[in-house]
Amino acid sequence: MRLSSLAMLASVLIVPMSREVQAQEKNSNTKEDGSIRQELSELRREVDDLREWKLQQEETAPDGTSESRFKLPGSMGLTVSGQIRVREEYRSHLYSPTDPDGNERNDFTRLRTRLRFDFEVNEQLQAIVELQDIRLLGSEGSTTADAEGLDLKRAEMLIKDPFGLPAEIEIGRFVMFYGKQRVIGHLEWFDQGRTFDGFRIKAQGTSWFADLFGARINDLGASDEDDSDLVGIYAGTKELMSGLDVEGYILHTRDQRRGTSERGTQGTTGFTTFGSRLFGTCCGLEYETEILFQTGEVFDDNLTAYGGVVAIGYKFEDCPMTPRLGFEVDYATGDRNGTDGDTEQLQVLFPTNHMHYGNADLAALSNLWDFRTSLGFQPSETVRVSLDHHHLSLQDEEGAWVNAGGATIRPGAAGASRHLGEEVDLTVWWDAIENLELQFGWNHFFGGGFTDDTGRQRDAVFTYIQALLKF
Repeated sequence: MRLSSLAMLASVLIVPMSREVQAQEKNSNTKEDGSIRQELSELRREVDDLREWKLQQEETAPDGTSESRFKLPGSMGLTVSGQIRVREEYRSHLYSPTDPDGNERNDFTRLRTRLRFDFEVNEQLQAIVELQDIRLLGSEGSTTADAEGLDLKRAEMLIKDPFGLPAEIEIGRFVMFYGKQRVIGHLEWFDQGRTFDGFRIKAQGTSWFADLFGARINDLGASDEDDSDLVGIYAGTKELMSGLDVEGYILHTRDQRRGTSERGTQGTTGFTTFGSRLFGTCCGLEYETEILFQTGEVFDDNLTAYGGVVAIGYKFEDCPMTPRLGFEVDYATGDRNGTDGDTEQLQVLFPTNHMHYGNADLAALSNLWDFRTSLGFQPSETVRVSLDHHHLSLQDEEGAWVNAGGATIRPGAAGASRHLGEEVDLTVWWDAIENLELQFGWNHFFGGGFTDDTGRQRDAVFTYIQALLKF
């Protein structure tokens, strides 16, 4: 949204002020009063200055039309945007780390409000500031209560073409995501979303890109013993071959907070993730594969873990409602022995898992087998429908069952079934009117043998309806 209010005000003021000048000029011709002439001269200068200021706010848009844009002193312009998102959720027997048996039922309404300011300081420098308010409706007890939910979502400076190089530098708090977000994602499903505090250097050519970044994940303590950091590089090609793109990454995670290892000793965490992703289209068939490998230490336990994804899909462009059929297999290792000082459980980094392993958020790419079948179609230009089925199992029954955030729901158990359960997800998107999207989701998890062998078995239901307004 362009800030043109001041320019519009100027248009309103110029006309009556000009008429006032003309009226007083007519009277001055009869009165010939020197004081009136002086007042007329000052008023005329004010009108001319206001008209010139208004013209300075008019810029030519790319399509050749006139576009109002508010300018701050010493800057090229300011753009303001934002969103309001309301989501009503109902959860029944949904397993979680605090409720591993899924005993609870609950419903609540989430409200997320964002306001973003993009400052174009000059041709090479841009600043982005975004404020965010998160709350559960009714949680304050009264709307007159003094409750704080406002936070700084984003604050960054963006330097373009530094030293004449084809690159950009981001410094501050910024959003970062790559690929299908299985490793690094923006987590927009979650109310707060995810941002990173640090820096990123982005370079690109006509057929390649490479990002180097570093971020401070945690710095709550008074010493370095509480710090955790992420550094990495993510690079890729653009159409290396016809219908083929390749991406690769190296990520190092360091966490100085101490924890207890499998053998009872105290230690810190530090490991490196190596990964690559190939994707493209061939003869109308969409395909993707991603593999990753981790090595290092987790609380003084030796870490060696790996995972992979293979997915294919085909959209029937000539059929009514353009249906798309997809198949996907997700695999990640789990810990085979919880007392030997070695862990094979693939560590969850900073992904957006909601879109991948079931919308109930009961699984992550860690100790997992997920066989997914999906069907999508578009009944009209404004409505999209997706129906997914997930067959979920643990890779190793002795490894932990973790949720989408990587937190343990239940520990593993020797001799237990590996079958977690079956999940069916139905999602409908409707672009009701311009800038307003409505979304409905119904997700049902049918508990399997592992939930029965390790605790109470329940079917879990998660439903929601959401309205998203962007401006």
